[in-house]
Amino acid sequence: MFPPTTRFLLVDDMEPLRRIVRNMLKELGYKEVEESAGALEAIQALERIQKSGRNVDIILSDWSMPGMTGLEFLQFVRATEGLKSIPFVMITAEGQREQILAAIQAGVSSYLIKPFSLAQFQDKLKGVWIKLNGKPAD
Repeated sequence: MFPPTTRFLLVDDMEPLRRIVRNMLKELGYKEVEESAGALEAIQALERIQKSGRNVDIILSDWSMPGMTGLEFLQFVRATEGLKSIPFVMITAEGQREQILAAIQAGVSSYLIKPFSLAQFQDKLKGVWIKLNGKPAD
């Protein structure tokens, strides 16, 4: 699993859902969570974080947001040098096959359909860790 110092960027236009995910991350031992209410705000946050010399280790993004969808945000991240290797988990109520395939083709690291439990969330994070590192964390 990701180390406790992992910095997450949580992107969702619904504050109650951000709160739920933030609380799940806290339960899993993570404290570094940046939040954005939409993809355009998230892009600004990524630029600000990079300029400060820090980094985002993983992005958790909703699909349905005003201004720019999570899929468009994913495509932006994958096309941007310095961001394209950041693991990206789509957290969404959008579970249609076509949408999941579109996210996979755009380079999503994992896909989590709402509503979900803490155990399901933890399993997705473990799966992303294994994809990145080729083995489970110690």
